[in-house]
Amino acid sequence: MVVGFPKTGTTTITRALSTAGWRTAHWRINEGFVGVLIQANIEAGRPAFAGLERYDAVTQADVCLPGRGLNYWPNLDLAVLDAIRRDYPDCLFILNTRDPAKTIASMRGWGRMHRRIMLAEVPGLPKGRGRSDAELEQWIQAHYAAVRLRFGGDPRFVEFDIEDPAAREILAAATGLDLVWWGRANRTDPARHTASGTQGSVGAPDSRNVRQGKASGPGSSRRPVVLRWLKRLMRRKKAVR
Repeated sequence: MVVGFPKTGTTTITRALSTAGWRTAHWRINEGFVGVLIQANIEAGRPAFAGLERYDAVTQADVCLPGRGLNYWPNLDLAVLDAIRRDYPDCLFILNTRDPAKTIASMRGWGRMHRRIMLAEVPGLPKGRGRSDAELEQWIQAHYAAVRLRFGGDPRFVEFDIEDPAAREILAAATGLDLVWWGRANRTDPARHTASGTQGSVGAPDSRNVRQGKASGPGSSRRPVVLRWLKRLMRRKKAVR
């Protein structure tokens, strides 16, 4: 189970494990949001992964959609992690770390993620906190420290920086898998995010023009004028004849 933050390589880890043959549960699966399923099990007194037996790894458990009443962070909740360790002593905990400044930049650049985090009550980050980079970095570093303190001596615990050139080998050794793929699977492109936090198309023709069969781009606004001039010229030639 990945016990780090979103935007720290969870999609890369998912793809690497999936390509190697493992079945992964990342954020939302056919059964629902992973975090909701785990939390429901915990509250009902069931083992955290009940109903998820067909999966080999949970690679992103958090779901933060406060507008829909969903806010669960099993990967950051030490009480939940303790319960998982109790019920699944062989479960591998993977602490995926990343430079906090880069993590924060990705959170701010990924749609409305930063705003959703601020609106939610997140383990280690009370509602309304996290507006500044300093508060976010403190939150990230505190979680890293807490997990290391709790599980650092656990033989079923592994930690690596997702940007470390040795990350692939570390994960392969911990899982016993031949990781045939490794790379960057989910890149945040700031140029593709509008001010509202949604993705837009950069350099693409205006959709209304495409639907109406109109040209777009440099010089396109002059074409109707040229066409009208040509039509007038043709009418004059006919009049002369």
